[in-house]
Amino acid sequence: MSRYKPLPNSARPWIAATSVRTLFPVLLAACLTATAHAAPTSLPVESSHIEKLDAPSAHWVFVIDLVGHAARLFDGDDGRMLGMVATTPSTMALEWTPDRSELLFAAAYYTRHTYGDRTDAVVSYDVPTLSPIGETLLPGGPPKLANGYPIRAYSGIFDGGRFMAVYNFSPATSLSIIDTRTRTHLADIATVGCGLVFPVNADTALQLCGDGTVQRIQLATDGKTAAMKRSVRLFDPGTDPFMDKAARDGTAWWFITFTGSLVRVDGVTLQADAAWPVQQESERSGWRPGGRMPIALHRKQQQLFILMHEGGVDTHKQDGSEVWVFDVATKKRTEKIILKSAASSIDISQDDDPLLFAVNADRSLDVYSANSGKYLRSIAGVGIAPVIVQSFNPGY
Repeated sequence: MSRYKPLPNSARPWIAATSVRTLFPVLLAACLTATAHAAPTSLPVESSHIEKLDAPSAHWVFVIDLVGHAARLFDGDDGRMLGMVATTPSTMALEWTPDRSELLFAAAYYTRHTYGDRTDAVVSYDVPTLSPIGETLLPGGPPKLANGYPIRAYSGIFDGGRFMAVYNFSPATSLSIIDTRTRTHLADIATVGCGLVFPVNADTALQLCGDGTVQRIQLATDGKTAAMKRSVRLFDPGTDPFMDKAARDGTAWWFITFTGSLVRVDGVTLQADAAWPVQQESERSGWRPGGRMPIALHRKQQQLFILMHEGGVDTHKQDGSEVWVFDVATKKRTEKIILKSAASSIDISQDDDPLLFAVNADRSLDVYSANSGKYLRSIAGVGIAPVIVQSFNPGY
């Protein structure tokens, strides 16, 4: 039984009236008096500053958020978010200078945020402070910067860092060439029937063409076209085309077909090695590559990492449940990494103890040891719609 007796009903209105009419003014006056006596005579002057990042680590990684319009920088060793730059829905990938001091990306801006007059540009950010430091406008009539399903090859920075190419689609295909040092637009190059950009060296890049060929574009010192040449037909676009995702290997590129065949294309000679399948005979009817960015190469170790899933025809956008690792020299699979969560995009750091990064459907970034395949950690909340992961490696 309760030790307390409730007050009679007749007393309750008096208490309510007393609380409102009498007690509240008294308490308010007491609080104001106490606050006045406790207030300092002066407040310290506050000052703001811009924090600077440490020297870039081999395990730093960027994640592009297509819906949140941001590129966030994380430390893969401990999962800390180090900073963020504001991008646009037209930002498909990031570029950076060879010394990783400057970050660049293509962007489209509207005068009324979501509509109005549009300006296409390549924006430059200072990496130590992640602050904007300049821009290069992309002129030439109506805006034509390509927008689409985000992949790495919508832009590319050439070796040495002077030239950067941006892919346009209006629906005519072209490349805009800029000088990153002077922040000037140098040229627009028509690339009829061919698209995207895969840098080869300081003045050369490849493109994929709709007829099954690969196009090589060589720039002159002024950024205009010095030479343009197409290869023989390297793939059948009607039966098993190259995916528009690839991994760079010096002056060559590794392309993978929709059914899972790997082909190395030399960017200087335009010659292709014989294709070889990633699946064993028993796996060819059930396993396929897929996702937004399903291929990465550790250049020093010469190991290819392929994001794989179980699925049939037209499942090339499906997330992968495993990453298959291949020795390039022997063309043999050396390991299967069973992912903690299915992933849409992978990349790898280029140091001697590399990390494998994988963006999953839970909007997290999973981190694995690329050497052992061991799961290390997950970084939660890397974006509203994280689409591309880019390890902050020197070079492309």
